[in-house]
Amino acid sequence: MSISILNGNSRVNLVVLVISLIFNTSNAALPVDWIDIPRADYKAILATQESEIETLNQLIERYHFIDKSSLKCLSKRIESLVAISACLEQLAAREQSSDQRSTILLLNKAVQGKRTYLEKLLEIPSDEAITSYHLDYSPFVETRFEPLALRNNSTYSLKMKEFWGTFWLESIDPCHRRLANYYQFWLDTKPPARDYQSFFVWLESQPIPKNVPVVDYYSDAQLEACRIEIVDGYLRRSHTHELVNTDPAKRNLFVILLSKDLYLEVFKDGVWHTSLSRGKPVLGAGLLQIEQGLVKTIAFESGHYLPSLEQSFQSMQILREQGVRFQEPFEIIYFESRNKYRIMVSGNDIGQYRDFNTAIHQSQRELVSSNEF
Repeated sequence: MSISILNGNSRVNLVVLVISLIFNTSNAALPVDWIDIPRADYKAILATQESEIETLNQLIERYHFIDKSSLKCLSKRIESLVAISACLEQLAAREQSSDQRSTILLLNKAVQGKRTYLEKLLEIPSDEAITSYHLDYSPFVETRFEPLALRNNSTYSLKMKEFWGTFWLESIDPCHRRLANYYQFWLDTKPPARDYQSFFVWLESQPIPKNVPVVDYYSDAQLEACRIEIVDGYLRRSHTHELVNTDPAKRNLFVILLSKDLYLEVFKDGVWHTSLSRGKPVLGAGLLQIEQGLVKTIAFESGHYLPSLEQSFQSMQILREQGVRFQEPFEIIYFESRNKYRIMVSGNDIGQYRDFNTAIHQSQRELVSSNEF
């Protein structure tokens, strides 16, 4: 149905629905979003001819005329969004129908989200500082173990049919999107400046859909809810002290931070290992199945960190040194030459790395899948 034949209320209802689908409608006071406020005739959308709406139209039009691909124009764009937000706040404070006011508030939330996003682009540090963040091993002083850094090399995935692996982009992106394909395309254009901030400014002129994959980086409170404590060898939820029992039908992500603290979370849309690590180095990353506090399965599976066999053994060694108990026998899932394998082992047989390496190559192993990466 054409909007032009809808009456005022129907038109507003339709626009509210469309905007609700486009913009993030969480309860965050200042959401971060890369989607711009639509360029449209808001007199028609709000079914009113008030002069203040014409002012809004003019402010939005001026905003869209500012060069999006220029770093020098970022501050000007932010100032323009501040003016649009002030205009929307004045409109919302006036007598409006409930539908009109809902639309105005939703538009203002979109403007605030975009403004916050642009402000964070201005705050992107130098490439040297970004490197220091992702390779900061300073909290860890032991030399026996090797920290795993977040991957930052682009490769083509035969399984996903796309470029992936430049995960530092995800970490520094204010919205934590998966941007490897865009980054590769940008590099192919041979840009004069190849720093991260220049990439994100260039990205402003590209059509990035709302449904691009996004990773949820956990807050301190969210992270604390995922912390696991070890009591007499059993794994327990630190906030409830209950024995951990994972759902065997679900993927349960674990990371071991440089502090050796263990965190566990169920994989779901937007939740990956970097949700727990925030892109920092870790001592271990993979999947766990736990039954009555005992480790039943450990899978050395993390696309963000890609642990080697030595680093995989390290994860088990750290857990065992902290007293974590494993079922006998227990299952190990690991990768070799793009293939995923499964074996059953006894903890008594893999006390050292050479024993572990021998076990996974000489034990009867089952091929789970091939061409994983």
